[in-house]
Amino acid sequence: MSLITLVEVLALGVLRCAPLRASLSTTTTTHAPEAPLRPPPKFRPHPFAYHEEVTVTIDDLSSLGDGVGRVQLAPDASDADGDGRGWVVMVPFTLPGETVRARVFRNHKGHSDADLLEVVGAPSAVRTAPRCALFGVCGGCQYQHVEYAEQLRMKARHVSELLARTGGLDGAAVRPTIGSPRELGYRSKLTPQYNVERRDGERPAVGFVRARTRSRMVDVARCEIATDGINAALPAAREKVAESVAAALAAERRGGKRALGGSVLLRDASEGVVTDHHAWVSEVRAAPTASATAHRSPPTAHPSPPTAHRWCRSPTATSFASSSRRATSSRTTRSPSPPSSTTSSPRRARRSSRAAARRMAQRRAARARWCGRGT
Repeated sequence: MSLITLVEVLALGVLRCAPLRASLSTTTTTHAPEAPLRPPPKFRPHPFAYHEEVTVTIDDLSSLGDGVGRVQLAPDASDADGDGRGWVVMVPFTLPGETVRARVFRNHKGHSDADLLEVVGAPSAVRTAPRCALFGVCGGCQYQHVEYAEQLRMKARHVSELLARTGGLDGAAVRPTIGSPRELGYRSKLTPQYNVERRDGERPAVGFVRARTRSRMVDVARCEIATDGINAALPAAREKVAESVAAALAAERRGGKRALGGSVLLRDASEGVVTDHHAWVSEVRAAPTASATAHRSPPTAHPSPPTAHRWCRSPTATSFASSSRRATSSRTTRSPSPPSSTTSSPRRARRSSRAAARRMAQRRAARARWCGRGT
């Protein structure tokens, strides 16, 4: 094969695999690739073809923040509910009342998932510019395009709808959502993830899962909802991840274990930003404001400890204790039990395993109650 022919083949492959995001900046209402894209192996062809574009009006939002709209199908087709209202299409980053153009990439048994291409006509009155440059690409946030006051109303409405639909409690009184004094920079714990890149010279992406994907990562150098302390410690944590991944890949090439991805813990506490999963940290409880305590009932089952700190281990730890219990408790050695004269049956072993699982679930529930107490 000549050099010119090889170049022509490579150029054709690039054109066919080029992303369709360029259509977002155009003013045309339709966009068709030069060659039809091959759908995924398990793609459902009904009711829309792969990457088929549809125009839909958003009626509501799901509990995950995706816009819910309906598209009228052909007369010979039927919708999922059979009520004649149309086929449900879920489009992220949209708001009720907006008419949008979307591109379908997955058909489920009862609805379809689509990517937002553009908002046709006037946008919603509660739409605002997101603060984060990665919003829409990073899958960590879903509501940054909505004004904060409307976010609070949406969350209260979601709770009311879930109580009515799942619990059968129609008309249940749901109190207004208590807002935070900070819209950004409030998150005191961050767990970025990373995958192992096996291409030469490729640094691992340390961040979060890309929106609308299952495993692809987005490299996040700064998180707008995290505290300033976490963002200050994030570059060092990213460098440490790069070094550990490089060492793991070198050991894999020498015949060692396969290098795998993982996550990084960054917890902003009174001791500073802690990255050790097994470290003990403390939080100073701020005095609650009048608006924050107006809708809260006094605690009954678990009173607050007399100290001003709350001690809590990382969620990955296997035990927990308060500072006073940790200081006063002493270690005791358990004497070994005498060997049993009879061999335990498989049924007895299964009962013992189930009992151990129940005890572990009780310990986790107790740790969650202790670490998640209200003020």
